[in-house]
Amino acid sequence: MGHIIALLLIATGLTAVQPAKAIPDADTRHDVISFAKDGWAPVPYELSHGVILLKATINGQPITMLLDNGTSDTMIDEGYARRNGIPIGKPTKSAVTGVSTTLSTRRTDSVQLGVPHALTITGPLIAMDLTTMSKALGQQIAAVLGADVLDHIAFMVRPDQQKVVLIGSGGITVGPGALTVPLLDGHQIDATVNGIPVKLEVDFGSNGVVSLNDPAWRRAIPAGAAIETGSHISADGVNRVEQRTKGELRVGSASVRDAPIDNGYTRTDKGDGLLGNGFLSKAGVIVDVQEKKLILIPQRANNAPPPRASGSTGA
Repeated sequence: MGHIIALLLIATGLTAVQPAKAIPDADTRHDVISFAKDGWAPVPYELSHGVILLKATINGQPITMLLDNGTSDTMIDEGYARRNGIPIGKPTKSAVTGVSTTLSTRRTDSVQLGVPHALTITGPLIAMDLTTMSKALGQQIAAVLGADVLDHIAFMVRPDQQKVVLIGSGGITVGPGALTVPLLDGHQIDATVNGIPVKLEVDFGSNGVVSLNDPAWRRAIPAGAAIETGSHISADGVNRVEQRTKGELRVGSASVRDAPIDNGYTRTDKGDGLLGNGFLSKAGVIVDVQEKKLILIPQRANNAPPPRASGSTGA
């Protein structure tokens, strides 16, 4: 984190068009995902320990919610649900939370999880104890907006305005100059670390730049590289000892010299590692899994107009 990413691309125009109808969730865990028709606007966000927090509501009550497409399910804190009279069922399944092992979860009765002026998710949510996450981030996290929603919409992160756009898949278009990187299996992209090809999961719940699993680390980090050893407690409370170094990261035609790289990513079943928020939050980015696109929005020149979202009230 703290590394400035230079994309070396020309400025581009950008528009967002809101779809007219609701989009059902593909796996039917939620009854429906509906988008705001009146008063739609980009949503302000806060960066806390390198991850994105949004103001949201549960059954109309204000909460703080983590945006994390690396978490498989949209979740509600079990303690919050109990304190607010939301019924919770028996343990039903396991959910993957970022890089941690799968955890047993419960399901609530139908609720409304809303992001004002953006979208509303109606239906049952996965309930899990988010106490450790709240402690790690320094504030109460009542919900996590996960991949089961984010994979069926398009979302754009605008660090220049510190706002997020949540919109229907295909609803964001960009002009010439933006860098489009194909999404492969789910959130994966092709990249290189020190010239070595790697497949990285795009993960907004990871606050690093690149986290490699051990086999990829051994391939990509040359002998004799300056390496530090430290530990890292992730938002889900898992403490990992990791090695850290710097190297060259290339994503499409964008390259970063001296990018921070660690081996804190332990899974080997989904590619070689993570591309985290330490990269993604430094320049504008659009993720549209249904369209199989990751779009990097260039830093605008001093005399270039900023990207615009048409039809919004807060761009």
